[in-house]
Amino acid sequence: AGKWAVGGEVGVMTTRDMKQSGATTTGQYESTLFLGRAAYGLTDQVEVYGRVGVAGLDAEAGALGNSNLSNTDGGSEIAWGGGVQGVIYDAGSWNLAGDAQYFAHGDHNFSTVGVQNVDWSEWQLGVQAQMQFEEFFPYLGVKYSNATVKATGIADDEANDNVGIYGGAGFNLTPQISGYIEGQFVDNTFFGGGLRYTF
Repeated sequence: AGKWAVGGEVGVMTTRDMKQSGATTTGQYESTLFLGRAAYGLTDQVEVYGRVGVAGLDAEAGALGNSNLSNTDGGSEIAWGGGVQGVIYDAGSWNLAGDAQYFAHGDHNFSTVGVQNVDWSEWQLGVQAQMQFEEFFPYLGVKYSNATVKATGIADDEANDNVGIYGGAGFNLTPQISGYIEGQFVDNTFFGGGLRYTF
C-alpha cells in the first residue's frame, strides 16, 4: 500500500487471428512491444498501473479482409495502456488474483498495399491461481479478451477467439527488484516478460 514501482516490459505476439463481421476466413496479425510501466499500490493487495512505449504491427494474409495483405510491416508506433490488478482470495501459500487492462497503439501504415491509419485496441479480463515457493511465484490463469483493428475506408477486424489461457512465473531478485515471464495461448500466441523496481 502506498508504494510506487517502475519497470519495463518486452513482448512478442506471434499470432492473433482476426476477421471482419460475417466473414468466414480469418487474417493474422503479429506484434512486438517495448513498454515502460509505472504502478501504485492502492492497498497491500490492489495496484493500478499504466504503460507507455512503442509497438509494431504486421499484417499477414487475409488481414482486414484483404488477401493481398501478407507479411506487411506497419512499422512501430506509440503504444499506451493501463489497468488494475489485485488479490481476490488469499490462502497463504497460494492465492487467486485478477487483472483488468486496456492496451492500444495506432497510426500504423501498410503503405505497400495502400492501407492507412491502422489502429489496434485490446482489453482483457483475467483470473489466475498462483503459488509461492520462496522467491518464485508460478501462476496459471484464464482470460477473456477482445481486440479490434480499425483502418481508413475498411471494415473493422475483430478477434476470432476471445477465451484464452496464460501462465508464467514471477520471481524476486532482491527485496526491491522483481520480474516475470509469461506465455499466452488459444486466443493469441504471446511471449513476454519484464522487470520492476519497487520504492
